[in-house]
Amino acid sequence: MFPILGLFLASPVLPKILDFIKPLNETRDLIYLYETEYFVDQREYYLPILLHYYLSVPISVGGIVFFDNMLGTFIHHECAMLEILSLYLERVNAGSHVKKNRGKEELDVIRQKIVHCVHMHQHSME
Repeated sequence: MFPILGLFLASPVLPKILDFIKPLNETRDLIYLYETEYFVDQREYYLPILLHYYLSVPISVGGIVFFDNMLGTFIHHECAMLEILSLYLERVNAGSHVKKNRGKEELDVIRQKIVHCVHMHQHSME
């Protein structure tokens, strides 16, 4: 993402480089990174406007990259929590087929494990 940003930020400098390498008989048009209106003469204040572009664009792109990374991290964490929950439920289910006649205490323990899994699922969905 950031190498592409570097190419994007280099685009206003391209006419200056081309004027040095292969000059024209006329002036080249100035390239702006994006369309804005500062209510000043844009040719006269080209460098301050360009400096504003160079300061504002990386901040906004950095914010977008940060948001995308955090979203990916949250999704990965949620998938891991649901995987842990499925392992807990498999463990509860694996022990339930061994004995047919269970006492009240054993059923309460299984019920508590299932309630814990339900709470874990609700917490992971918040």
